[in-house]
Amino acid sequence: MYKPKPKAIYYSKDKVRYDYPSKKYVWKEGKSGTLWSMGTYPTKIRPCDLSDDYIKVYLYGDYKYLRASGIKDMYYKPNMWINHFLKDDVLYISYGKPLIIAPDRYGYERCDNYDVALFGNDIMLFIAAAKRYSNYDVSKFEQAIKDKLIHFRTKFPEDAAHISNGWDYRPEDYDNKIKELARHEW
Repeated sequence: MYKPKPKAIYYSKDKVRYDYPSKKYVWKEGKSGTLWSMGTYPTKIRPCDLSDDYIKVYLYGDYKYLRASGIKDMYYKPNMWINHFLKDDVLYISYGKPLIIAPDRYGYERCDNYDVALFGNDIMLFIAAAKRYSNYDVSKFEQAIKDKLIHFRTKFPEDAAHISNGWDYRPEDYDNKIKELARHEW
């Protein structure tokens, strides 16, 4: 029997396109629950065909299955000026080439040659997945998130009080969550 082999960076349940004449977004589902490769190309792959290294994350306006294996390079850029914990942070991910970080015309670091950019709480989950499935050294990212949490609690104590409730970023909690997700039932 034919067993599809997922290879794309990500898969989505819907293909979303902007329809200019109607000025609306149009969603098109895959046939019989099949997925769209890179959100564009129809496949015969179903969620149950995906291996454990595909992690469900919020990407480009909807939930998608993003591959955590085969990562070549990552770059985490925290936003230290906004009163949100990770909402405006970005994790740049490259699967085929090293990332090039260069200053833009204002002197801020900029990355243009990435494959996928993740935002928000999915950053913590994906870092743990990259550690497990790509054997990528994520220690500097884990420390940067810990530093961001300390900065957030110090600079924005009122906002931090709303999310804290005793919560603390512990990378081992996310490692365990990835192990649990590996036994998923799609």
